[in-house]
Amino acid sequence: MVSMYVMVSPCILHPQLRAKGITRDKDLEWFSRAIQRCHQYGIEVVSLPCPETLYLGYDREPGVFLDRLDTKEFADLLDLLEEKVREIISKRGPPLCIVGVNSSPACGVNTTWYGPRGSPDARRREWGAFLSRFPDLPAIDVSDFSRYRVYLAAPLFSLAERRYNIQLADLLRRNCYEVYLPQD
Repeated sequence: MVSMYVMVSPCILHPQLRAKGITRDKDLEWFSRAIQRCHQYGIEVVSLPCPETLYLGYDREPGVFLDRLDTKEFADLLDLLEEKVREIISKRGPPLCIVGVNSSPACGVNTTWYGPRGSPDARRREWGAFLSRFPDLPAIDVSDFSRYRVYLAAPLFSLAERRYNIQLADLLRRNCYEVYLPQD
């Protein structure tokens, strides 16, 4: 039997892989809650490789794609890493999603640092260089993935509305959301 799994940017499991000085307390909270959600619902967490760390090393300064990653060598590394990830997917089936980290030049989901700060191309609304290799897979930013608790107010609703809330709560729970329904 194939288990449910998500693929995550490796810094979600190992924040020390991130560039120096960019990890905020809020990031650590999101990382922790994303992992907690997976554990709570029996979803296996499979780490993606970290192309930035493999290419630039640990303990690196923050940077943008054009300054340090726009090279043939980095593109070749991405080719190799994509092949390895595709092998995992071939053996296991597709993941529920990829959980990325916004603003990362490699693993950004909604935004990525592309060009120098202050330039029109500084921050783009697109996937990072590595995640863009997987357009066939759904991707979600860790800050969104970590928000899985839903509160459905109910006490003042009609019977029909309360029944609807119960059905909605069941649907959400089946999709790995924690639901608080005061009428329960």
